[in-house]
Amino acid sequence: MIISHERDYVMFRTEYDEEHDLIQIFKGLHSDSIYFNTPTDSILAGLMKKDEKDPFRPSKIISFMTDEASPCHINGRWIGADHSHPFGIEITAKNHGLDFSYLATDFVDDSGITYTLLHILDKNTLLVLSENLGTGDLDYSYNKIAKGNLVSKLDGKVVGISSQTIGKIKSIRRKYKGIDFSREDYAELYDEYDVINLPSAVRQFKESRPETGYTENVDIATFGEVMISMKLTYRITADGTVFIMFDNEKKMPIKWDCYLGTMSQVQNNLYGGKTLRFVPGLGGVKDKDGNVRVLNDGFDLRADFGAKFTFVNKESRLDKDVPPDRVVDVFYDEEGNAKMAFACGYLPLYDGDPAIRNENDQCIVLPYSKKIYPVFRSGDLNRVKGIAYKKHFIPEEGKKIGYEIVFDGKTYKYTI
Repeated sequence: MIISHERDYVMFRTEYDEEHDLIQIFKGLHSDSIYFNTPTDSILAGLMKKDEKDPFRPSKIISFMTDEASPCHINGRWIGADHSHPFGIEITAKNHGLDFSYLATDFVDDSGITYTLLHILDKNTLLVLSENLGTGDLDYSYNKIAKGNLVSKLDGKVVGISSQTIGKIKSIRRKYKGIDFSREDYAELYDEYDVINLPSAVRQFKESRPETGYTENVDIATFGEVMISMKLTYRITADGTVFIMFDNEKKMPIKWDCYLGTMSQVQNNLYGGKTLRFVPGLGGVKDKDGNVRVLNDGFDLRADFGAKFTFVNKESRLDKDVPPDRVVDVFYDEEGNAKMAFACGYLPLYDGDPAIRNENDQCIVLPYSKKIYPVFRSGDLNRVKGIAYKKHFIPEEGKKIGYEIVFDGKTYKYTI
């Protein structure tokens, strides 16, 4: 295994076949921003010829993703990982004239909505959060800023708002990031962070405001109480398999009703034919037009599937006592030969034991972007511990498509 580390990126190069090596690139290893979450993220997989020199530009791109890290589903909202707080608002206020002393103070616009100034992005742009209309700090019932031209007042200062967009507000507080390249058989990336409760963070942000105001933009994630504590280890082995080991725990009485430890997104077809996605053990699922798709038999990714998020419940299983544990994408050439496959799923260890996962309310998530999430656990959770995996492999000709996962000396065999 060859490892290249450049700025915020790390590349793992492993042998794939006689002509190519497999390239996998992760980002988010060091950078940290006061505006955005920066989780460890798998962003690219590709094939590179043996004699090619630049590993960051493989000749064949298998997949490219910008938000592969799985977020938490808390109180009905996606938050953490690549999903910052969903109610942040970035507004355009031409020549607003505000300085940092206005941070943590409230606006009231001409429609009566109150919102807090969190960041001054530049002379024309502000990042704000409208008031929380819920009954408590755990109720994420935020108002939305009214559309159109507005006039707002902040401590008597009039600010004209000409346009608005939904912006991101950082929602995680980093505890630790590390890299261990010392072993010969695998390398590990460590990522630990807390998902914060934003209502409590904004409250503390206001309470901590100096008498004369802040003198610079402040990381909102330094405030607030912890909702979920995340502990993740990414292990990349010499054959290119990626393991995501996690041990995550709820710290506040929120509803944590779905956990997604791994995912797969639609990928480029390298070989000229169709790409089929299999979810072994999953039967009929209706798409947005009411057509029934049997995902156990493969779904053509060129077709349209659903709109927004579709949660598939346990009633769609072929065997009601066996929860789906993997997704397999198979790439074909124009003659219908399977040329490459990609699998992601969970090992039956810790909370990944089928008897434990059998209690899930949900078993798969199908968003409009053709990502797919096999659900590790669902229902109202307190702690989840398990091991997810991702693996690119070459299907054997004339045989049922299968692959093996080797973890800590034990071999797990799978077929579709």
